[in-house]
Amino acid sequence: MKKTLLLAFTIYISLFTFGQTNFFDGYIVTLEGDTLKGQVYLGGSIKQAKECKFIQEGNKKKQRFTSFDIARYGINGKRQFISMEYEGNNIFAEVIFDGIYDLYFLKSNSKTWLIGRNKENLIDLETSNTIHPVYKGKLQYILSDVPELQSDIEEFSKVSAQNF
Repeated sequence: MKKTLLLAFTIYISLFTFGQTNFFDGYIVTLEGDTLKGQVYLGGSIKQAKECKFIQEGNKKKQRFTSFDIARYGINGKRQFISMEYEGNNIFAEVIFDGIYDLYFLKSNSKTWLIGRNKENLIDLETSNTIHPVYKGKLQYILSDVPELQSDIEEFSKVSAQNF
């Protein structure tokens, strides 16, 4: 009897442990601008740049979307990914800062920090884990037409992909 209970307990714990997923409350925004609520899968960063796995509220079916299929997706109150074209590829980039200028992080084969307005004229700040302090001057120049952001540039140089 004890062996049976121990076996049942072990199976239950195994199923519970391996049954957990990386789906979180989130949303997708269609190309038409409609927002659909549900669960969004947060997997590895490279996969996040290529696809979004989504389970819509009231539906148990998992769906896969590429950056050709949806405009953006996100995890409620935490992370947001936007569809864009970069170096001839359609990808999802993580939105780090959304304002007059936008700061994006893209992890594909390398780690890339991009800055631009409305996904236009994107400038690669550096391909690495952090925005190196040497780019402080580059940011100051790019944002020279927005004086109120100059004091924030010092903080930008401290942002690290390891924080995400």
